[in-house]
Amino acid sequence: MPAEWQKQGYHPYHPEQNIQPGAPVAAPLPRAQRPDREPAAQQGRAPSPARSLPRWLPLALCALAVVILGIIFIPRLFPAAAPQPWDAAALQGAWIGNDGQADIMTAQITGSQITIQWDDGQGTVSLYWQGSFPVPAGAEKEKTVTSAAQLPEGVHLLASQDAQKSFTVTRDRITFSVTVMGVTRRVTLRRV
Repeated sequence: MPAEWQKQGYHPYHPEQNIQPGAPVAAPLPRAQRPDREPAAQQGRAPSPARSLPRWLPLALCALAVVILGIIFIPRLFPAAAPQPWDAAALQGAWIGNDGQADIMTAQITGSQITIQWDDGQGTVSLYWQGSFPVPAGAEKEKTVTSAAQLPEGVHLLASQDAQKSFTVTRDRITFSVTVMGVTRRVTLRRV
């Protein structure tokens, strides 16, 4: 406690001792000049390390340890399943999609062949592509398949004139480019 407070008889923690009978009443110091608490060193004891740490710190450190251990050990407890190899039967069947415009395209994959047609939605269809469609090799989620054209004899006004076409294949989507009158668009086919 500061010496001038002792001279004035002021005690910050025991206000009843501030006024002594028969003693002159000292005016209390303004609040800005008196501390709310004396430092521990002035009270005659060393500061406690536990009092200097926030109460939430041990809990936060425990939570952090749990998160770190979870990141390390959970993948070992529950290993990810190995990717499955492509199955030819998974791609077989009917597919439908569009080029982002009003044009609808349908596809049929049978065996190792794909047939894609324009469909006006009212029963009129025109051949766009017919070619090989090999089953993707490996176990990746996305593969690129190159199809060689196998157009039947005859006139096909809306058919692609390319000798080969690349398809990006996932297990639920087939994407390829369509060029009509110099404009190229991406078509995404999804299983029907």
